[in-house]
Amino acid sequence: MKIKIMVYGLVLIFLNSLVLAQLKENKKNQRLLSERDTIYIMPNETIYHLENCKNLGTKRTGMPLEDAVRKGYIPCPSCILKNIIRIWISTAKKPEIKLSKKWHEIASWEGTATKSTETFNVSTTEWRISWETRPGQLGDMNFQIYVYKANGDLVTVAANIIGYNKDNSIIRGIGSYYLMINTAQPYSISIQEKR
Repeated sequence: MKIKIMVYGLVLIFLNSLVLAQLKENKKNQRLLSERDTIYIMPNETIYHLENCKNLGTKRTGMPLEDAVRKGYIPCPSCILKNIIRIWISTAKKPEIKLSKKWHEIASWEGTATKSTETFNVSTTEWRISWETRPGQLGDMNFQIYVYKANGDLVTVAANIIGYNKDNSIIRGIGSYYLMINTAQPYSISIQEKR
């Protein structure tokens, strides 16, 4: 019996320390409980209750929570535990929803012959060239895409095939670019950024 009373006492002390910690946190963040909230005590008890506590009798006296804690009252396990759970739920970090980025087209071309494109600007560090080509009237031919910076420096060869194919080539670097398309077969090319 003495062990049960000691355990009960330790639980009440623990709950009271949680309430005190919550009061300190409330000063910073204005959360659910505040020192001015009214709690209730009953005659001949050292436990304080919240207004809707099922253990609260009709003979009760209200006082600010801060005064009750200062006078040594400890929380009623049933009503305070409910409030602490409510506080934890309200203050728990909400899961951060990260919206997945999607590819957005910033330029595109279609054709059947060699072409030097106009300059296009890329604002993300990673972008892609999506392309598709197929044999034309002359049959299977070369299809090549050269990527140049606006100043004329070659960055990479994004495609170099013969006949039908389609693919995506990932390129890295913000800036201004243009393409040199070398082919005699039909093609479609799309430049895309992820945003």
